[in-house]
Amino acid sequence: MKKVWIFLVTFLVNHIAFCQWSTDPTTNNAICVITGNQTRNKLISDGSGGTIIAWLNQPDFTIYAQRINSNGIIQWTSNGIQVNSLNTSNTNIELKMVSDGSGGAIIIFQAFHLLISGDSYLIAQRINSNGVQQWGTNGVLVNELGGTSEIEIAKDGSGGAFVSWIDGDNSNNYDVSVQRINAAGIVQWGSGGVQVTYDLFNQQYLRLAADESGGAVFVWRDDRSGTYQLYAQRVNASGVMQWLNNGVTVTTSGIQTLYPQIINVAGGAIICWQRNNPFDIYAQKISSSGVAQWTSNGVAICTAADAQRFSQLVSDGSGGAIITWEDERIGGFQGPPDIYAQRVNSTGTIQWPVNGVAVSQTVYFKCTAQIAEDGNGGATIVWADTRPPGGGNSFNIFAQRINNVGSVLWANNGIAVSTAAETQDFPFIINDGNGGSIITWRDGRIPANDGDIFAQRVNSNG
Repeated sequence: MKKVWIFLVTFLVNHIAFCQWSTDPTTNNAICVITGNQTRNKLISDGSGGTIIAWLNQPDFTIYAQRINSNGIIQWTSNGIQVNSLNTSNTNIELKMVSDGSGGAIIIFQAFHLLISGDSYLIAQRINSNGVQQWGTNGVLVNELGGTSEIEIAKDGSGGAFVSWIDGDNSNNYDVSVQRINAAGIVQWGSGGVQVTYDLFNQQYLRLAADESGGAVFVWRDDRSGTYQLYAQRVNASGVMQWLNNGVTVTTSGIQTLYPQIINVAGGAIICWQRNNPFDIYAQKISSSGVAQWTSNGVAICTAADAQRFSQLVSDGSGGAIITWEDERIGGFQGPPDIYAQRVNSTGTIQWPVNGVAVSQTVYFKCTAQIAEDGNGGATIVWADTRPPGGGNSFNIFAQRINNVGSVLWANNGIAVSTAAETQDFPFIINDGNGGSIITWRDGRIPANDGDIFAQRVNSNG
């Protein structure tokens, strides 16, 4: 009898802990519910099945963060810990975040500081697994910026990070620079970092990925040839560029080349983007030595009617990628876009039906699709959706899982992640390490708060 009671007590304790994650899409898990607008939310894995979520708090314009463990239990101070202590005379306008490899996070943000002369500043802060600031109360200065807010971050594999940015010079040209900051918060490559580009033309749409060998790979759009092209570069752990000066060509096709995205593959990268007008989705693989591996100017991922926009990608676990995007082939420019996905293998061969598989295809408006690996060769995709009980300009959050052969695994057009009152938007997603996902978003269910942060874990069965 004693063994039975021990079993029941153990079961109930584990059950209660597990059920800390809400199972009701109208309830979810509150991360920050305070007066003011919480926005620019980002999330990363904490390495233990949970997540760290960071966001910008308005109106005091400071960065906050919260950790929630694999059981859905809040780990830090209610409504989050303050990442930086800059006062209300500062305006933080962007933030990015990566894991520090030890259960904590490194966060970068751009700040306008009225107490210091100059335009703006790129600041970095590390918080450990207990939510304690590691680099002082205000973080460390990475660089003084001129005229842009494009910032990127990638982990360096040693507890630090690569921080990259596009900054204007006195001639209003914009170049890419990078700095490495170690685990102690010390910049490694001198004041101002290392320039990745130094030509007379403008760079835009910067993206960055770790190369898993102590370096990083960049992609950006560049108008050096009179038309918009994509270029890439790799930097090693010592700050030395590995490819051609000013980067190698990814694509020279199309005046309209926008929104590149990048993932690391074997020291190189797979890059996807939208091109032409109306837009299509293309992708290219660059080897670790900077050589394009697929068809010149990229493999066509989707060239269906009307526009395909805002592609995102993750690794397929086999040297290829799964790519998702918003698609107007049915509704046209004025109609609601749908969500589609495609897989391309390591040799650049399309794996699923031509022009992709429908992830969600309804008469309702859908946007801000994001994607995460599922750990089994497939992916989970999340988006904001106006289907009931939303409607009009009111969004809810939906998700779908797709396997490695392109079959959707959950309910037709996706499962409801959040259908709370008012609007839920700007979702972000990570793999939870067990075939499921953790999703966070900006939430309007409490109108007096302007915007809160909520989260939800979805298991592998949706």
